[in-house]
Amino acid sequence: MNSGKNIFAGRKAMLVSMHKKEKAIAPALKKAFQIELLLAKNVNTDSFGTFSGEIERIHTPLEAARNKIKAARKLYPQMDLFIASEGSFFPHPDMPQITLENELIVLYDAKNSLEITASGNYIITQVFSEKAATLEEIIKIAENNNFPKYGIILKCDLQKNQPAVIKNITSLQTLKKEAFQLLQNNNEIIVESDLRAHKNPQRMKNIAKTAQILVQNMQSFCPACGTPGFSIVKNIPGLPCAQCGFPTRQIRSNLKKCNVCNYELEINLPQSDADPMYCDNCNP
Repeated sequence: MNSGKNIFAGRKAMLVSMHKKEKAIAPALKKAFQIELLLAKNVNTDSFGTFSGEIERIHTPLEAARNKIKAARKLYPQMDLFIASEGSFFPHPDMPQITLENELIVLYDAKNSLEITASGNYIITQVFSEKAATLEEIIKIAENNNFPKYGIILKCDLQKNQPAVIKNITSLQTLKKEAFQLLQNNNEIIVESDLRAHKNPQRMKNIAKTAQILVQNMQSFCPACGTPGFSIVKNIPGLPCAQCGFPTRQIRSNLKKCNVCNYELEINLPQSDADPMYCDNCNP
């Protein structure tokens, strides 16, 4: 394969998304490759898992993204380039009070039997889940969390003829109406952030950043076989402490790998040592 631009330039790609992720992904692909992004409108991506908990995601993020693509390929056999993404949220390993968001984007090129992935971890502040027993408390939580610019979800125990999760609340008037109805049958309800991309501008920005990483990976070629997608698969810790030389948990190098011929290359980062504040020996 001579050039990523030769492989991808001017093609049409099918994005598997219900949540307007094209706004974040399309610009990078258009600028780099003149790729036209189309939407797989008939794939229910919620069936692979929801952040609000109605449907559990039973697969890994990579498997979930691949399953979305498989579903789209069945419905759009005329297409040969597909993209899907998956988000995950988890506590920061060193600072559990901080939430990290991982965004994964998968591109599958059926024409060349090639999969290229991109991922990034980001600190996300617009994540919350709070209990409330009164309408006033619910409104205060919403206002404190940038509603309606950022979406919120109301949750309660499943009652007869009553939904357990209410989404797509777009105005204060609708919020008051839905919250009032839920409080008639519940002593308290849960108010939490809507983490779907089109309801969380912060997450949408992070998807856009990951789309840029995808473009970089599409433009990165394996030194051994020339296939695009030669990208980082592992960050290797062990950067030595500047004070005592003890290996820290800071990243020392990146491992790049080709998923076609499996060629690997470890690349050291420019930084030669770590601040002693990150050293378990100097700062246990």
